[in-house]
Amino acid sequence: MHFSRTVFSTSMLGLLALASSLAHAADSKVFPATFCRQAGSSSAVSYDINGRVHNPTASTQTVICPIVRDVTDSKWNQLTVVVADRHYSENVSCRAWSAQTDGLGWYQQTNTTGSFPDWWSAQELTFGTQPTERHDGTYYLECSIPPRYSGLDSGVLSYRITEP
Repeated sequence: MHFSRTVFSTSMLGLLALASSLAHAADSKVFPATFCRQAGSSSAVSYDINGRVHNPTASTQTVICPIVRDVTDSKWNQLTVVVADRHYSENVSCRAWSAQTDGLGWYQQTNTTGSFPDWWSAQELTFGTQPTERHDGTYYLECSIPPRYSGLDSGVLSYRITEP
């Protein structure tokens, strides 16, 4: 009986040590762009079965993409947005926001693509750690998607966050 308690105690200590070491590893989440909603009262963007959001219209459209975080009292490590820029002269542009619980906030920076007018290319917009963090606030992306050009739609394909 004493032996089984010792084995159990040793096993539990090992599991606790493993859980503790995993808790300190970086946490990454990938989101489909179908989480994004168009800003404003109309809905002109389109969503596809692959989880992407596209702009099939003749004017620039803006989408808001929520970021779900586990660690809400510290800065994220990195934020990456995967986009498709199909317009020859306009760019996909995204801003990463860190907002207070009442919705007021500050953006980190704007990241912009150059055009890739082919249907298979994707580009990544990367944001480092944000300069300000809103304790228990909300986090989101605001992306402007240029209009359709030469039959090809620009869009947001996915986005991911890595936090401590």
